[in-house]
Amino acid sequence: MKTYFLVSLCVLLLTTSVLAQNGQKLVGVKKIYLGELGRSEAADLVREKIRLRLMKVERFSLVESAEKADAILTG
Repeated sequence: MKTYFLVSLCVLLLTTSVLAQNGQKLVGVKKIYLGELGRSEAADLVREKIRLRLMKVERFSLVESAEKADAILTG
């Protein structure tokens, strides 16, 4: 029982640490390149909805090339 508790505690601490690190990396993202999400009409519709939503958010700006971006969103 003690071993199970210690393993669970270690997993919880590791998960918290990883999430905190990922959160810190996302803080620096200001420019996003919206890449390809698929080749179907549905993918194009989803891409357009994401583009419109990102344009409404003042925290990010969309860029035309991956080289200029802080992050790339693809699917």
